[in-house]
Amino acid sequence: MNVRKLLSVLTISCHLIVLGSMASTAVEVKAQLRGIPLSCYVSVGAPTASPGPLILMAEVTSGYWGEVALAYADAKQFDRAVGLLKRLDHDQIKKDTMLSIATKAMVSGKYDLALKIVQSINDEDGAIEKAKGLAIIARQYASSGNQKQGDRLFSQSEKYARKLKPEMSAMALSYIAIEYAAANRFQSALKIAQNLPPDDFPKFMALAGIVAEYAGKGKFEDSVRLARTIKDDYHQSNAFSAIAKQATVAQLSQIQPMALAIKDDNYKVTALAAIAMRYVVKGEFQRASELEKILVAIDPGSSAYYQLPGEYAKAGRFPSAIALVNQMQKGYWQDVAMASIASEYARAGQYDQGLKFADTIASAEGKNKAIQAIATEYGQSGQYDRAKVLLKGIRSVDDGEGLNVEGLNIKEHYIPLLECAQRGGKGYKGV
Repeated sequence: MNVRKLLSVLTISCHLIVLGSMASTAVEVKAQLRGIPLSCYVSVGAPTASPGPLILMAEVTSGYWGEVALAYADAKQFDRAVGLLKRLDHDQIKKDTMLSIATKAMVSGKYDLALKIVQSINDEDGAIEKAKGLAIIARQYASSGNQKQGDRLFSQSEKYARKLKPEMSAMALSYIAIEYAAANRFQSALKIAQNLPPDDFPKFMALAGIVAEYAGKGKFEDSVRLARTIKDDYHQSNAFSAIAKQATVAQLSQIQPMALAIKDDNYKVTALAAIAMRYVVKGEFQRASELEKILVAIDPGSSAYYQLPGEYAKAGRFPSAIALVNQMQKGYWQDVAMASIASEYARAGQYDQGLKFADTIASAEGKNKAIQAIATEYGQSGQYDRAKVLLKGIRSVDDGEGLNVEGLNIKEHYIPLLECAQRGGKGYKGV
């Protein structure tokens, strides 16, 4: 069984919903994902996953229902969001989804619901997530001005975490340290982080998380100073990537040599890719282009910078996006990058240009991803008929074992979603 293909079903089959999961930033959020009513996702059901290990199949279906549940939470329909949790069979995805729903409930002022969700997490196999959840609620209380309640819940989360087994306690405390930093309580965050076991994953994770909070709050010098103390390449890369996402052009120039100094090329290229993407966002295309040469030389497979072509396209620099994607090795990550370019063409209203670009893709899988991306944008704008025409024209590709899962999902999942949307979401039978 090709595990990568099985896992990629989640990416492909949920393409109509994944990009809509950030809609919570809007003032008023409709009960939709990518222009399709959420009731349609419920009535149509999850896409088909390729045969394989049960845990991986559970990851596909749970990922789908998790996204739908979070979209209901974005729309402030928390009863339906919580009701969908029973459909998640993958334990870790379920716990992560519960924490995300609780966080969205707090943002909506539903603290009691958030606390109820967190407290319902099983102590036996969800102790770390429970401690993290309590700290998230504490952070939200503190950030909203209720310091007394924030202090009480931070203290409760710490006491709970310190009673766990040593390895679990360290991870829980790492998350709590990050939440202290998110609440602008950096001294408390650093105190916990510095007292974690030295040279171990939880300590490095806590420090990288605190760096991200420093950066997010405009404390550039503090973020860089702390990032340079991290002795683990993976977490130092994460730290510099977080700084890059918030940095000015001048600050990017300061951290670039530090990212280049990371010893492990796998993690070096991740940090450099974050810097390059920020350059694009800031309109510094020449500087981004100079970094491309390093990225391609270190990682010809492009797994670390597959999002960069999409950033170019988002900025309207389609020739730059196409030039970079043509330097990538053929395969999964190039296909994903090409689909992002097609999507940005469609998002800019250049549907015909997006389709012309899709026609240039040699890989059948890559072309299918690009067409699905364009169909998604048609669906987002309510052009369901055009989306259906595109999907029906997709070439079938089997999964390597003689199965045409993608074709099955177009017939039994994508098309029914669009037809349901055309009916205004009728057919919903409840969660």
